[in-house]
Amino acid sequence: MAHAIRTATTADAAAIARLHLSSYRAAYRGLLPDGFLAAYDPAERERRWLQRLRDPDRTWRQGLGCALHSHALDALTVRGFRSATLWVLDGNQRACAFYEATGWTPTRETRHRRESTP
Repeated sequence: MAHAIRTATTADAAAIARLHLSSYRAAYRGLLPDGFLAAYDPAERERRWLQRLRDPDRTWRQGLGCALHSHALDALTVRGFRSATLWVLDGNQRACAFYEATGWTPTRETRHRRESTP
């Protein structure tokens, strides 16, 4: 099956928001509480996608995450920190890959916290 790929426009925001929210809920089902996932507001997702589509420089894989990460590490160093701990949601392989590529070492240590809904 061939897929058509094109640049998204603001007219696509609602459909993208629905797809994003449904895939987010599916990806994190069993990793996050059902109530937490159900509390995400589709209208808010659409608003965020409209903002992203109006400002495409804010999309992933544009170097922004690396720049923010580097800035944060520099800020810690300037303040005298010699080590840091970074927590990633269990199962978030994209984040794990990003942080490992930037030099972090997984410890497999876990924490359990109750979060309020978004």
